[in-house]
Amino acid sequence: MFLSASRWRLSRRFLSSRRLVPIALILGFALVLTFYTIHIQSLHDPRFYERVSLQVPHDPASLSSGLAQSPRQGDHLIPHKIWQIFLTPPEIKEARPEIPQKQRDFIESWKVNNRDHEYHLLRDNDTVAFVQENFAQNEALQKIFAGKGSAAMKSDILRYLLLFAIGGVYTDLDTVAWIPIDYWAPREYRSTARLIIGIEFDRLEDENWKGVHHELQFCQWTIAAAPGHPIFSAMVARALKLLGDLEESYGKPFAEIKPTTNDVLTTTGPSAWTDAVFQELQKIDPSLKSLRDLSGLKKEKMIGDVLILPIDGFGAGQRHSGSTRLGVPPAARAKHKFHGVWKGRESRI
Repeated sequence: MFLSASRWRLSRRFLSSRRLVPIALILGFALVLTFYTIHIQSLHDPRFYERVSLQVPHDPASLSSGLAQSPRQGDHLIPHKIWQIFLTPPEIKEARPEIPQKQRDFIESWKVNNRDHEYHLLRDNDTVAFVQENFAQNEALQKIFAGKGSAAMKSDILRYLLLFAIGGVYTDLDTVAWIPIDYWAPREYRSTARLIIGIEFDRLEDENWKGVHHELQFCQWTIAAAPGHPIFSAMVARALKLLGDLEESYGKPFAEIKPTTNDVLTTTGPSAWTDAVFQELQKIDPSLKSLRDLSGLKKEKMIGDVLILPIDGFGAGQRHSGSTRLGVPPAARAKHKFHGVWKGRESRI
């Protein structure tokens, strides 16, 4: 039913009036309150704190019987290999979905900047074959990758396995290479760095939420490593333990679980990765008492054989953590474009 002319004029007058300002403010406040309520609920989830403090025994030798040899690449210990993953979520019926054009453009940046590196893109069948070949003795991993289940969680675990077994650089499909990988480590660290990680989130001087995010969080959208680093065996052991707990809490096997965003982040994703990394760093340097001890880095920091990049290393362009918003800062190695969609129907890419 059409509005009368007078009602239409009245509606236009109302919509163009200043009354929209308080309405917008009220709606905005309601939206913020909703997110805050969700966040507060996460603060009181005891599972989060159990996961943070979880100590899982791990033996790097038991994870893989045949690690790849890692000959020096010039003065580098990290093999000249680039790994990316594109998995099909269980709910996608298309047998072999196409990689979006934007991601194909991003892939090209890695190839062009690193012409002396082997490039590998793993899809579903490649993933199963890799796990069968390199981790045949691990029944838990075989079960995860042979059947259905969260593509996001599989992608998380797979990157740790690739870097542990073979080494090189793993990077998400929505990242762009800004400088060649050979220049990621400063010259004085190239002959000793066996793992290069970056900071994704740094709370700096703000109050710590004590929720899903830590005071500081390491990114796992881009990681460089020589094969066999114990941090990966620690992370895989942690992920398998937490996945077992998740199956118990849901009362379903992994193949039937539809995990929440928080499940992914704290079981296989960056939150869990941060826990595993920091616990291993504390073994190397017992003086590290808190993630805040690594907050506010302005330059690279070497702890044992682990090179930690400041926020701009892999996290430039973000609106937090002291990240450089515009341009290409001197510390930047790669940029995360945040185009990958993994919450829900699509894989985390």
